[in-house]
Amino acid sequence: MKHYYLLALIGVLLLPLSISAQTIVDGVLSGCMGLSGRYVVPDEVTKIDNFAFFSSSVTEVVIGKNVQEISNAAFQNCMNLERITFAAGSKLERIGDDVFSDCPKLVEIALPEGLQQMGVRTFWLNESLKQVTLPTTLDTLPKYCFQGCTALRKMSLPEGMKVIAENAFSGCENLMQVKLPSTLDSIATKAFYKNLGLFSLSIPEGVRSIADSAFMRCENLETVTLPASLERVGAKLFRRCSELTTISVSSGSKHFISRDGILYSADLKTLYEAPAKLKSEDYKIPAETETIYHYAFYECPEVQGITIPQTIKRIGIAALVNNGMRQFTFPGNDKYWLEEGSLYYKATTSAGEQIVFMAHPSEAEGEAIVAYGTSYVSDYALAGCHKISSLRLPSTLLGMGAFVLNGCKELKDISSYAIEPPVLTEESLMGLALPSVQLHVYPEAMQKYMNAPYWQLILHGDDLTGEEPRAIASPEQQTTELIWSYQPDGMLHLESQSAAAIQVALYSTDGIHMATLELAPHATAQLALPTAGIYLLRSTSAHSTRTERIIR
Repeated sequence: MKHYYLLALIGVLLLPLSISAQTIVDGVLSGCMGLSGRYVVPDEVTKIDNFAFFSSSVTEVVIGKNVQEISNAAFQNCMNLERITFAAGSKLERIGDDVFSDCPKLVEIALPEGLQQMGVRTFWLNESLKQVTLPTTLDTLPKYCFQGCTALRKMSLPEGMKVIAENAFSGCENLMQVKLPSTLDSIATKAFYKNLGLFSLSIPEGVRSIADSAFMRCENLETVTLPASLERVGAKLFRRCSELTTISVSSGSKHFISRDGILYSADLKTLYEAPAKLKSEDYKIPAETETIYHYAFYECPEVQGITIPQTIKRIGIAALVNNGMRQFTFPGNDKYWLEEGSLYYKATTSAGEQIVFMAHPSEAEGEAIVAYGTSYVSDYALAGCHKISSLRLPSTLLGMGAFVLNGCKELKDISSYAIEPPVLTEESLMGLALPSVQLHVYPEAMQKYMNAPYWQLILHGDDLTGEEPRAIASPEQQTTELIWSYQPDGMLHLESQSAAAIQVALYSTDGIHMATLELAPHATAQLALPTAGIYLLRSTSAHSTRTERIIR
């Protein structure tokens, strides 16, 4: 009985503290977590402290006119909060981070004139929020401001606003109308990510910068018009906008132009992005184009082929993958070239020049071969190759990038000729149906692969058999000037098809120089291959340099 009385007494003493322990010290209101129902912030309050109403049961709050600042998370996680109003003549200037975030019953709010700053995630995950009025004194919409506000259907941003920050409207899946002010200057990364209700969008004159992925996954967006004032854009602005038919640019732009519905720089030197609904059996990139941006034709299922001009200087990651392409057409140059239909490029690294496997046509079938001499497989290189059944990797391979095999639904076998497992990242095998894929390596390499990061996730199949992929063609190997054949006596027969002299050098696979000779125009010669093994034959003429692998 004494114990019960003591506990009851403690409960009585603590009850007022838990229900209403709010305090006001020097104008700062705090400790309101135990409140419920309607609450009016007194006029003596100038600041609402961090976490003041955090997880309270208040349903309605009237903010006093003298409150100048609402600090971080002041009303966060108020599960029953339905209404916030501000007294007439409000002096509010600043709102901190997460102030009204995760208030699932909050339906509408009108922020007062005079407010100059809002912190990140102001209304984050307010799934019932339908109507918001913002003041003209606010020049920046902060990061993640309305992320996940799925009931928000219309939004009018006030004149005076200049910046829409990262992910500001991300995940507002039912947002159908957005009125952007004429004062707007920039739109940040993923600002309108996954706004499924947007069907058309016109960005006002005055906007100078739109960052990468700004409208990514606006999956019902059909048309968009970019202003003539636009000066800078990021990559993949409209990635995964599967209904987009055209990207238009207002007349008078000094920096951008739309051709065939595709966004180019005004001088056509840079191709930025193609709309997902672009249709072409063989799209011919203009001869003026020197750069193809990252993800330019990513997820363009109705582009069946592409012709790349020889003048191309730069092709971005994932620019030509995960689409409807059956083939690439490209004469090649000293940096980029095709080998058995796949795109390669020569990268300059701290270790010297390296060959990189960059892209494989998405509709290609059967076996995909990464050629001998390749050092790296680029990010997304085989993404969307849903018809390939097997992949062969050379002994020269050092590593593979992210999402290399994403969407390779029919891939069953990977054969790697490298004794040392190529380096994989955490994302290299993302999107691959691992339980249905088998890895084949040489018996002496099996344990290494079983212990190597991420390789051990692939089931190990039969030991590797068959020849390794053949030597890679260098970028200049568009014609054959030297013909060779191996003789049973261990001699290599050489025949020049060139009208000029050819320098021929023989190397071991570890780079040891073994022999050199000069072939006169249309002459023949022989080189001895001293022992059984693999050799590299390099021929240099006035027109090209070529390296081939020879097995004795």
